[in-house]
Amino acid sequence: MLKVFAALLIAGVFAAGGYYIQTEFGQKKQEAKAPAAPTVIVDAVVRRELIDLIEAVGTTFAKDSIVVTAPVTDPIVDLLFNDGQKVKKGDVLVELDTRSLVAQLESARATFDEAQKQLDRVQTLTTRGNATETRLDEQERTRNTSKAEVDRMMAEIDRRKIRAAFDGVMGLRRVSVGALVQPGTELATLQDTSVLKLDFTVPELYMGGLKPGQEVIAKSPVFPNKDFKGVISAVEGVINPSSRSVTVRALIPNPDGALTPGGLMTVGVVRERAMPIMAPEEAVISLGDQRFVFKVEPGDKVKRVAVKTGRRKPGFIEITEGLSERDVIVVDGVIRVRDGGSIKPQPRSGNGGAS
Repeated sequence: MLKVFAALLIAGVFAAGGYYIQTEFGQKKQEAKAPAAPTVIVDAVVRRELIDLIEAVGTTFAKDSIVVTAPVTDPIVDLLFNDGQKVKKGDVLVELDTRSLVAQLESARATFDEAQKQLDRVQTLTTRGNATETRLDEQERTRNTSKAEVDRMMAEIDRRKIRAAFDGVMGLRRVSVGALVQPGTELATLQDTSVLKLDFTVPELYMGGLKPGQEVIAKSPVFPNKDFKGVISAVEGVINPSSRSVTVRALIPNPDGALTPGGLMTVGVVRERAMPIMAPEEAVISLGDQRFVFKVEPGDKVKRVAVKTGRRKPGFIEITEGLSERDVIVVDGVIRVRDGGSIKPQPRSGNGGAS
């Protein structure tokens, strides 16, 4: 009897031990099968500025530009500007030889002074009745003629002082002191670059959305990270029948002279500014014609949410349906998550907030 009891006891111990081992092993195996929650980057979707642009390429021109030329034939006695110098309207740029004119002016002034004296004498005689009104009229004409000659000589002298027609920047000198110039001889260029004209063409299709005063944003390859803002000043009233396009002119402020006439610029005409809800492009998954994101739910769970998308800007895409502002979504690591699964969320560094 004791042997039977001992055998049953030993069998029970082994059975209990086997059950324990099997239970522990099964539990650990189950735990091993459960995947660890992946670490992913999350961020809140926010409203960001989205600018709808008509894009084109254009060329810059100075607001005003002239070639400074000689008005008469005379030698140059002085050049009063340097290459690239800023000048003001009315500044004397070039002086031509006026020595012979100055001598003629002195002679004309002497003639005028004598004519004025004679007129004063005749007026006195006429008052006393010793001279006729006819003689007085003749002397007045003589005085006026001599005065006109003085004025003409002064104008000729001033004409040989070549002045700046407007505020601007001088180009390179093309002549030297002592050179004999003739009418039309090019002396230098003068350009007003404080504001640049930017001419570009856009397809006829967009003509209805263009108007003076409309904002433009231009970029230069010389300054790739800088925006130059301006406004449309005019839209050509004629469509080019060959290209089916219209020429548009914008004015770009250039107070520091950074931009140069003749430069190439890309330009965008602002049609609309909006602040839609936008998500990072990498957060949106495409499956056929469907789009969805993984939205973070309470308890660090994720839910696959179908969304509708719209316009794009670099790095972001508009969400028109499916998300609300400030919803948190997975933006990096979407391939490691599953609908209803757990995650270890890490906030996105940088790029947060509206922009």
